[in-house]
Amino acid sequence: AVVSTQSTGRKKKEVWIAAFVLSCILVWVFVPKNDPILGSTRPPVDIYQITFSQDESETIHIDTDINAQGIKDSSTQSTHEKKHFEINWDTLADHLDEFNRDSPIKNAEKFQLASSYIPIVVRVFDRHEYLQYFIDNLRHTIGISETLLIISHDSLCKEVFEVIDSIDFMQVKQLIHPYSKNILGDKSQIGENPKTRPKHHFWWMLNYIWDVLLPEFNGDIVLLEEDHVQTWDFYMTSKRVAEIRNKICPNCWNAKLIQHGKPSIGRAEELFLSIDQGNVGMIFDRPRWEIFKKAGREFCNFNDYNVDWTMTHLAGVNLLERKSLTISKARSFDVGKCGMHAHSSSCEIPEETKQSFANYNKQILDQLGSDVNKWWTDYSFSLTATGYKDWNHRGWG
Repeated sequence: AVVSTQSTGRKKKEVWIAAFVLSCILVWVFVPKNDPILGSTRPPVDIYQITFSQDESETIHIDTDINAQGIKDSSTQSTHEKKHFEINWDTLADHLDEFNRDSPIKNAEKFQLASSYIPIVVRVFDRHEYLQYFIDNLRHTIGISETLLIISHDSLCKEVFEVIDSIDFMQVKQLIHPYSKNILGDKSQIGENPKTRPKHHFWWMLNYIWDVLLPEFNGDIVLLEEDHVQTWDFYMTSKRVAEIRNKICPNCWNAKLIQHGKPSIGRAEELFLSIDQGNVGMIFDRPRWEIFKKAGREFCNFNDYNVDWTMTHLAGVNLLERKSLTISKARSFDVGKCGMHAHSSSCEIPEETKQSFANYNKQILDQLGSDVNKWWTDYSFSLTATGYKDWNHRGWG
């Protein structure tokens, strides 16, 4: 009886997930035909009811009652259209691929990408409280409207999608990891250890972005996660530091927004060489991605679920350059206290954390000044940082 109850509960969860996925797909399938992104003339629609069931063959039957509203002679006319969809669990990943490929970019009609923009790539799971804080800070970031935010989902969380829907200050492209065990359950091809899932997602995400989403893009991207928080200047600083990296350390594997272990020493425009491969605020371009991609087999086979430790291993066996150009005074922080690496049951951001970060932002402003054109024009650089004996040293002095 216990097994039967658990099985029934799992199937109900899977059915709900399938319905949620399809509702996302339907949103863009039936978007207004006069939508500036799609350039069409279909009247707007509102999907307000979805019912679903599951038969013995594990086929999901989803019936939608679509309310299509058209405006004519200053009056609103409504019509109803019934639709029936069938999704088998064996092909659910195909529908996710379709969503990734064809779903429109949010706010594309409002904002134009700069010629030198750096896409901001964020992996999200189900911690919507952290994502809300991330977005609230992103909203006030200098220069943010010129770039693209790419969000890659590892689960389907209603609250997360609602947070993303509130973004009205930049372009946004959403992806859904089509092989996520959090979405596909037992149908996933990923192993049972839940700690390996973020690493699989990380590798799929990078391959998809570079090879499918942005195949002609050769510039840098910056990698973040939902529980990271950035200073108000982090985007413009990312652009400038990437340029400096190419000038003074072309062999550096990446540029980084934080020094692992000692994030806030030094001043706002100080740089140094480090050897740690922490994945918070990592900035790298296509040529560096191509080097990383060649190490894919070793990355996937290395027996550690952490992305940063795996990358440190790749550097140790000479598949990646060990050096990174790093900012002494961090522009990105991991504030996560719940989730895989933390033990708190609450994902709420404490007020003291928010206040501390606000004070830190003020420090950055006081040191940089308000003239963006003068930022990083008089930076300092050293081969070592406080705490390092030399850049070959693997520990703190």
